[in-house]
Amino acid sequence: MTLFQVKTANGELRSVKFGIVIIAAGPFSAKVARMARIGTGDGMLSIPLPVEPRYRMEILVLTLIIYY
Repeated sequence: MTLFQVKTANGELRSVKFGIVIIAAGPFSAKVARMARIGTGDGMLSIPLPVEPRYRMEILVLTLIIYY
């Protein structure tokens, strides 16, 4: 079991104990994992989550043909 403290919206600190965590942050999961000290701790927590966002760009090219 792992114990973390979480700050609620009203500023109260609450303790959370868990055995398994699911990070569902999509391409930003590695950043969320680092904020939870995953990849920097001991034991299983020493393994970083190898997910990084990929920035892609799409280009739309339109050709306008005018007939007279």
